[in-house]
Amino acid sequence: MKFVFLCMGLVLSNLFGSFNLDSQFANLNSSSIKKEAVKQTYLSEPLERVIDVDDYILGPGDGIYLNIVTANQIVNLNLFVSPIGDILIPVVGTVEVDGLTINNGFKLIKSKCLEKYNDSNIFITLSKVREFKIKVLGPFEESGIYVSTPINRVSNIYNQIMTKNTESTLIDKSIVNIKDLLSKRNIILTRDGKDYRVDLMKFNLLGEDTLNPFLRTGDIIYFNLLDNHITVTGGVKSPGIYEFVNGETLTDFIKLTGGFNYNADYDKIELIRYISDFETSSLIIHESEFDNTVLFAQDLINVRVKNNYKEHKLVEITGQVVSPGFYAITEGVTTVKDIIEKSGGYTSIADRNKISIMYVNDIGEKGTTEGTKYFNAQAFHDYAHKSYNINELNQLVSINSSAQEHTEKILDYTVYKGDVIDIPKQFPYVQIIGAVKHPGLYSYSSNKSINQYLNDAGGITDKETQDIFIIKPYSGQRINYNDIKKIESGDIIYIVDKIKYDRRTNIKDAIQITSGIASTLFQLWYIYFIITGGVG
Repeated sequence: MKFVFLCMGLVLSNLFGSFNLDSQFANLNSSSIKKEAVKQTYLSEPLERVIDVDDYILGPGDGIYLNIVTANQIVNLNLFVSPIGDILIPVVGTVEVDGLTINNGFKLIKSKCLEKYNDSNIFITLSKVREFKIKVLGPFEESGIYVSTPINRVSNIYNQIMTKNTESTLIDKSIVNIKDLLSKRNIILTRDGKDYRVDLMKFNLLGEDTLNPFLRTGDIIYFNLLDNHITVTGGVKSPGIYEFVNGETLTDFIKLTGGFNYNADYDKIELIRYISDFETSSLIIHESEFDNTVLFAQDLINVRVKNNYKEHKLVEITGQVVSPGFYAITEGVTTVKDIIEKSGGYTSIADRNKISIMYVNDIGEKGTTEGTKYFNAQAFHDYAHKSYNINELNQLVSINSSAQEHTEKILDYTVYKGDVIDIPKQFPYVQIIGAVKHPGLYSYSSNKSINQYLNDAGGITDKETQDIFIIKPYSGQRINYNDIKKIESGDIIYIVDKIKYDRRTNIKDAIQITSGIASTLFQLWYIYFIITGGVG
């Protein structure tokens, strides 16, 4: 029983002790102190990473959560750094923390608390990040005062400027859009009387904090507008036009473009530089000189590339082969026959007498039926231009063969990167159209002559016509039947219908012709009359 009374006494003693300490805090009535018994408040703003206690500088507005544990009491306090840079801790007094890092500031607070409560445990953390105003200067409408925090970088201000400018241009069309005008590489940050250059483009590539530092109270940022530039072409990952930065070397700049491509000839970089207002000179820079080559405004860097360097050259074969797809070749050496063999040869339904090859043109695109249509629709300069089918796009047309003799020759053709070979299905029929009694499809036989096919179709309906053509279906070629040695599967036999004119048509045509001649004679007489003044 005595033990129970002893425990109850200790509990009551702790409760009264805690009440007395809380009463002391309440009596201070300071506007810079927020007392909480248990509740804690923490930063809700998204962080780039955990705040570095040796880098973050404390200042007015920062929230500090203080926990004091003694033998007989626990105190939890939410404190804020006052506008003059100190915090007021009840009973302990004020502690000057402005300008100190979190690590040093917390050490000082802990030291001051232990002076008052030497037998206590002190726990401290940062509960709120302050906001402050900074000056943003530059020759644009959006310059002025901006609100920031110590966990914001210069890039955050840049983005705020862009957002504000976009909103303004939507409301007022007279306001200039500065999206492509505001510098990202020559930004000046003034801090404690010293100027630092900020390079957001290089920061995005390298991620170095010094290129895009976190902001502090009192910072001033000056944004330049774009002026000088450097152009890079050829074998780099991101060729284009870049903002010039004074003192940058060729090595620095190549890093900015993402580095060389695998096929770059980086030991012979051409540097074209203005030596006067309108005159340029060309320099060849070797790899050993990159670090010592300082770039000037308006320089042009041309990184040469090795032609066909480690490039896989592929052709595609489609249609009736065992394994259609892409196959590696040696340009100018590998033949069509080689590709067919690589693909496993013909299928059982392949037409070995027909083949199509689609060659690529000089601008790297495959010839297509659309390209052919464009060509057919274009205007021709003269009869020679039209008869020779001169192609304005320098686009190679496809090879289409429907004849066994021609196909056998094509098999020995060499192929080049991007070519497409197609093997069609066998079509064991011959089509007969035109002036026959029964046009349609007829079974193909290699032993049949044209006359036999015509007999199968019931014969020619117009005995006077002699216009019989064989049309090759895969190429569309039209050949007079007298020039054909053999009918092949898929061929089209076309017998041209004879066009007849009745007497009425002939009379009508004669009248139109006579009227035309009379009209022409009258016009000539009228012109003569005007010239001679009616004298005849």
